[in-house]
Amino acid sequence: MGKVKLSPSLTATNNRHTILLARDNVPLYELVLDDVTFSGPGGEKKVRELEVESMTEEFDDLREIGGWLTERFDLKPAGPSKYILGMELVGEVYGL
Repeated sequence: MGKVKLSPSLTATNNRHTILLARDNVPLYELVLDDVTFSGPGGEKKVRELEVESMTEEFDDLREIGGWLTERFDLKPAGPSKYILGMELVGEVYGL
């Protein structure tokens, strides 16, 4: 069998910051800020992603929380995944 040399196409380093959003001392949502550094053939790029995640089966307030954050900050919707974002920013995409 021939030898195939493998090399990374993308490296993502994530530093996560979390704040719990609670009502009556019961945590209901996580507000998560990811500081991500992507490294690849196209160089290095830093991005931040903000996520709101439900910690229970309660999802009613997600739109309200998202609306409140969007009104106060210049936020853009995230893409489908960190991998796809990283490849678009610093990776090499073949066949496109």
